[in-house]
Amino acid sequence: MRFAIKLVIGGGDAADETQEIISFDRTDGALSIDELGLTLEEAKSALAALQIAITDAQVIEHSRHQRPCRDCCRPRWLKDNRTITVRTCFGKLALPSPRYRRCRCQAMPGFVAPVVTALPERVTPDLLALEARWASLAAYGVTAALLADVLPLDGTVNASTIRNDAMRVAERLEAELGPEQAMFASGCQAEWNKMPIPGPHVTIGIDGGYVRSWTDRPTNSR
Repeated sequence: MRFAIKLVIGGGDAADETQEIISFDRTDGALSIDELGLTLEEAKSALAALQIAITDAQVIEHSRHQRPCRDCCRPRWLKDNRTITVRTCFGKLALPSPRYRRCRCQAMPGFVAPVVTALPERVTPDLLALEARWASLAAYGVTAALLADVLPLDGTVNASTIRNDAMRVAERLEAELGPEQAMFASGCQAEWNKMPIPGPHVTIGIDGGYVRSWTDRPTNSR
């Protein structure tokens, strides 16, 4: 038996486009636990191929809509074709990124890159959320291995990547808190005494660190 997963892309007045994402075979007339449904590797390959097909279609359509000049509606000249790298839960993408010359009707020369403008962040929020969530529960290396086991990341995520992304999330959350306040409670001591007792202590895990020797600090560390 042959199975095929196909993607149908439709939009506007254009005819629907069908792309075959992945196909796999199973033994005719046989049923075994080894060939039941999708294997993990087949599922990862299907997700990676599906992600590439969908994002390529999105980028091409966006670039097509951004090519006409907003002032005179004439198509802008193509300067060159480049790619940008975006990391997602279903693999690292090399997205096409055409650059267009500014229209002659505009006073400022130069070029525009609509895909670069639309995607200033190069890591999807769901991947950042997964990395930060698991990095708060396990070591960075363990987190990278876990995500690579279940997602089609193709070795693009390692302990350093997890650490850097977790720090980015932490810095963004810190910035959202605003300026640090010495005290958040208002009122007087009598009102504070009526407040409920706080919850249990917060436990913080440390991924790694150095302990230096007191007698030989420059050379001995663990």
